[in-house]
Amino acid sequence: MKHHHHHPKPATDDRGRVHDHRALGRSRLRLAIIITAAGMALEVVGGLVSGSLALISDAGHMFTHLFALGVSYLALAWSERPATGAKSFGYYRGEVLAALLNGLTVLAVVAFIAYEAVSAIISPREVKTTEMLVVAGVGLVVNVVTALLLLKAGKDDLNIKSALVHLVGDLGSSVAIVIGGVVMIFTGFWLLDPLLSLGIAALIVIWSWGLIRESVHILLQGTPREVDLPAVRELLAGHPCVAGVEDLHVWCMTSRMHVLTAQLLVPGSMRIEESAALRRELGRQLYERFHIVHATLELASAGEAEGDECALCRKRGE
Repeated sequence: MKHHHHHPKPATDDRGRVHDHRALGRSRLRLAIIITAAGMALEVVGGLVSGSLALISDAGHMFTHLFALGVSYLALAWSERPATGAKSFGYYRGEVLAALLNGLTVLAVVAFIAYEAVSAIISPREVKTTEMLVVAGVGLVVNVVTALLLLKAGKDDLNIKSALVHLVGDLGSSVAIVIGGVVMIFTGFWLLDPLLSLGIAALIVIWSWGLIRESVHILLQGTPREVDLPAVRELLAGHPCVAGVEDLHVWCMTSRMHVLTAQLLVPGSMRIEESAALRRELGRQLYERFHIVHATLELASAGEAEGDECALCRKRGE
């Protein structure tokens, strides 16, 4: 029996939902970029007018978030380029690379925060609490708005989630700074500022490490964590026309796009139209249960005599 390949696609409505998800991500990233850029410009102007180094420094910090948002937006746009002969799967992995890059830049920012905090602990210095609260207030407003914009789109998209990690980390920082600033005004305990910074840095490391680990897992063709491989094998092998499953592999091209290849052993008497019906049925089940949007199912003869009929053949004949 000749080998057959099948690439089941999601239903039209499902393709539309995937497209709508990407469109939502793009529009919200654009708005987040505009808001972040406006907040950064406001801090730069305010810093120059007031002579506040703290405001200008925080504007530089906000630039790292603007960079992360820009990388995520460009990756999302890049991933929608059509497939080519050289890139037959398209450019979906650009989103994963962007997530990895953003995760690594977060660690670089954390290293700088930790260095400044340790320096402040070794050589304590008085903190300008008024300026500190102004900076934190501006950052808090900008980060709350942009984080809320990206929250829904970032639930299932690793790329947007990477930008969200930047913003949530800074959001926590702003909240801690506001609380710390108020406490320092009343207590004069200046060491609270660097101690808060170290705590925030540790929290950001935990978040970004998970992001980096997931990005590397996808780039190494790891089985999606939400896909139970034995359950996939059971689904395929459980069909009455399938005698065995070999060379089963499931991996991710990017978030929300699972890919599968497998060889199925079927009766040698199976006709072309029957094998097509089998592949369509299994492709639909794989998509509905595991959200596998691209499957290659290779059919090989299980070695039955030509006179034997599979269950599908008998069912179709009834």
